[in-house]
Amino acid sequence: MSSYQKSSMYEDNDQSRLECLYVVNTIMRHANHLSHETIGTKNLIYYTAFFDNGYIELLNNSIISIVNNSDINFDVLIITDEQTKSVIEQQPFNSFIKPKYLILDTPVDGIEASQHKISVYKYEHISNYDKILFIDCDVVCISDVNVIFAHELKHNTLYTARNLNIDYSYHKTLYHGFEFLGDEYVNNMTLKQQKPFNTGQFLFKNSKAMQQHFKNIRWFMVFWTGTYFFEQCFMNYYFCTAAIADDSVLQTHMGIISTVDNEIKFNITSDVCLLHFIAPPLDATVKLKFINSLNLLK
Repeated sequence: MSSYQKSSMYEDNDQSRLECLYVVNTIMRHANHLSHETIGTKNLIYYTAFFDNGYIELLNNSIISIVNNSDINFDVLIITDEQTKSVIEQQPFNSFIKPKYLILDTPVDGIEASQHKISVYKYEHISNYDKILFIDCDVVCISDVNVIFAHELKHNTLYTARNLNIDYSYHKTLYHGFEFLGDEYVNNMTLKQQKPFNTGQFLFKNSKAMQQHFKNIRWFMVFWTGTYFFEQCFMNYYFCTAAIADDSVLQTHMGIISTVDNEIKFNITSDVCLLHFIAPPLDATVKLKFINSLNLLK
């Protein structure tokens, strides 16, 4: 699922897009010089969920799987709108855990809804948190998620994961980057050892620098022209260009499994505590059927 966007600031051509990237690179460097000092002390897991009953069911299943397998040493935050919140509050998981909410305007479609994962710093109590983990609604927990929070994390770093088919060349594909960048950019990312990643999960320490990074990506998404795949292209370009993406933690604890493509590789080891069921985009029905067939939610 991709989209095409026009900007009031940049024209629809590669030269203007390069000018946009120049600004992104500049504000990125500025953010890197802000404070990396940890802001809070608690741990947070957060989701985005809007208007799709299938994804609300996936959300319910995800939270129940976490509750069933983990000691609750963290808060749960759901980014949603008022109408969807009223539906979420009726889900069975509320008998076991009471989430926090960040209420935003209703997005125009599922692409914008997914992009709201970048809006977490709009939450008024975000300064309470140290380690922050985002997961998509189509993630199921199979063992204690606190193993992720137990890691000592570096500051100013986005911890990521990818399915095992992904290599550096994916930086110039529609799904993980911008095709016009070409081989030179891929070679640069290879030298920096910055592999493309899936944005259905990421982990970071809370800081002023990271807050600015997220603000910069929101700017990036508004002013970019041309095609893109959800927020994944923007996050990959931004964090990999900054050389602050790191797959040393989440890659160990995530299994990323396609519900429709048997050619996509995965490896479920004893360290894996979360399974992310990717593809097809925005199709909760297929994902629910696949997850239910595995009997993971008993």
